[in-house]
Amino acid sequence: PDTHAELSCSALEAGKHVFCQARMADTLEGAQRMMKVAEAHPGQVNMLCPPPHRMPWESYILQSMKEERFGNPLEIRISCTNGSGFSPLSFRDKVEFSGLQIMFVGIWAETLISWFGEYESLSADFSTPVSVKNDPNGNAVTMKIPQVVNISGRLESGVHVSEYHSGVSLNETLNLLEVFTDRGTLRIQAMTKLEWAERGGEFKSVQVPDNLQRDWQVEADFIAAVRLAMAGTPASERQVCPDFSEGVRYMRKMAAVYLSVNESRMVN
Repeated sequence: PDTHAELSCSALEAGKHVFCQARMADTLEGAQRMMKVAEAHPGQVNMLCPPPHRMPWESYILQSMKEERFGNPLEIRISCTNGSGFSPLSFRDKVEFSGLQIMFVGIWAETLISWFGEYESLSADFSTPVSVKNDPNGNAVTMKIPQVVNISGRLESGVHVSEYHSGVSLNETLNLLEVFTDRGTLRIQAMTKLEWAERGGEFKSVQVPDNLQRDWQVEADFIAAVRLAMAGTPASERQVCPDFSEGVRYMRKMAAVYLSVNESRMVN
């Protein structure tokens, strides 16, 4: 992420279309710069790689929320646990490369914003229990990227959200979003299961219509948008998802998490 802003902006300014790997950037300022340069070059396509969590049911979930198919959301809970804190040292563990990015927090931030909207306010706390990892030469490297993160807040819609992210869970791997409504619970296990339980009932698989499912075709989407741009199609008619403006939205959330922790306060 630490190279994304410089490379993306240079490419756009050179007249190139840009597909940027996730996560967007290491800082909010870098992400905002990417968005401004993209806006100044509407003839070029700008796109970020989306998280697989948004596939394959995003269209169905968006439609279901709009139609209140599962009732009115009252609370959302995200649980993401794994043992990544014990994995070998990688660039993701180094703040000079990853910046604001923390484990799967940014991935779920983008997914949550796409489906339910942005946070109005949040508070967060985090810790780094595995304080040291060794590099390939056996040298100790101090860990600065959080490995346990708690976030609590309220979306602009008024729905309360609680998030728990852990990289020190050796015996439980979760990648789960739950929507508690006035009718029951919608449970989304990223990329694997979509389940619904009426109040007092058991969870059952949701049968999603074929026309509301979408396989991974991110690269094809980008290429299609580039071809349209080369044919002179206006940016409004060759939209990609996510673009840089959408990426800035989740980068604002990541910046708010750090600000909340650093200043020990609720961030609006």
